[in-house]
Amino acid sequence: ISKDEAQIRDFEELHTGDDCIGWQNTPVKIGNNWGLQEYDPWEVFELRENAGANKSSNPSIIYKCDRIFYHTNGYFAYRTGNECKLLSISNPDKIYSYKYESIFPVILSLAGYNYSEHKLSNIIVKRNGKYGLIDVKGEVVLPIEFDYIETTKAIGLRGTIGEFGIIWKNGKCTLMNLTNGEILNKIQFNKIEINNYPLDELYTFTANLLVQKERKFGYFTLSMSETVPIIYDKIEAKHEIFADGCQETLILYLGNKVGIHVYM
Repeated sequence: ISKDEAQIRDFEELHTGDDCIGWQNTPVKIGNNWGLQEYDPWEVFELRENAGANKSSNPSIIYKCDRIFYHTNGYFAYRTGNECKLLSISNPDKIYSYKYESIFPVILSLAGYNYSEHKLSNIIVKRNGKYGLIDVKGEVVLPIEFDYIETTKAIGLRGTIGEFGIIWKNGKCTLMNLTNGEILNKIQFNKIEINNYPLDELYTFTANLLVQKERKFGYFTLSMSETVPIIYDKIEAKHEIFADGCQETLILYLGNKVGIHVYM
């Protein structure tokens, strides 16, 4: 990946998905301004249908802002003027303010059979085109000197999602711990792919990493221990979950040879 390609990805975009705050806080854009809309759009649609095509309601807009960075897992990050702000929807009176171009909260998620929990950790920030990491109080955890920092959905060592990210500099990347700012390996890889076990909704099995360096591939753990050397032309991973455990099968391609590596 080139330096330009690493820089074009930006947090200043509207993040959407099934894990949004909810229909009652729907991100909307009116003119050049953003905000959260308080009503349920389906309910309003029904009201408009019942009232007739010529009548419409005026929704209430809360947290009017210039840009929305994040609105999932119960947290809302946005910019108004020259300040970025962060709040929890469950405690909207406590608003954190930061002087950065953009912010993106690191949210740790833990799920079980009948519950899910989301906890704010640190904050990825951008200033003068560079990225770093701060804590909620605004203290620098990782210097603001990197081309990009991205969050991942890697399932961590304690069944937590959100702990690990990928950090970029000069077109290369490596894994980092977003909760303490530790860079876990030399920034040397062209690409890192997170391999979670499919259908692992309870976050039981720790993710592994498919890494690319130049044109070769290898396999690493989340602690950046090498389990398969970076010598292969291609690696494919297949996963199986059983009642008493799991199995990961790696198909390794090298020239005209094919090998298999199995993890239990």
